[in-house]
Amino acid sequence: MGVTAIQTKSAPLPKGNYSQAVRIGDLLFISGQLPLDSGGRLVSRTVAAQAQQALSNIRAILEAAGGTIAHLVQCTMTSLTGRKWTRSTEPSWLAYLCFRHVLWSPSKKCTTEPT
Repeated sequence: MGVTAIQTKSAPLPKGNYSQAVRIGDLLFISGQLPLDSGGRLVSRTVAAQAQQALSNIRAILEAAGGTIAHLVQCTMTSLTGRKWTRSTEPSWLAYLCFRHVLWSPSKKCTTEPT
């Protein structure tokens, strides 16, 4: 089974020596996405806007690989600032993850790393 690198100009290029995603057989593994636009600029300082941008990047990579957001099986978001995830971030998730079998639970979908 071969490994195929996936790359799109619709999402920011990786900062390191790795691919935006790799396809192995029928599976696609997407690298961690930052809240950067396709030009590599930070979009905002708000958690909701950053979450939405990271999800936009994931969507662009999925589409470049021939998939859609409906093909997403697992997504973990991490806040490195220690800010709490609240209902204000929920619209960002719901805008992208409104498809069958997805449940919203901040305690299960988000983790917070100490600064």
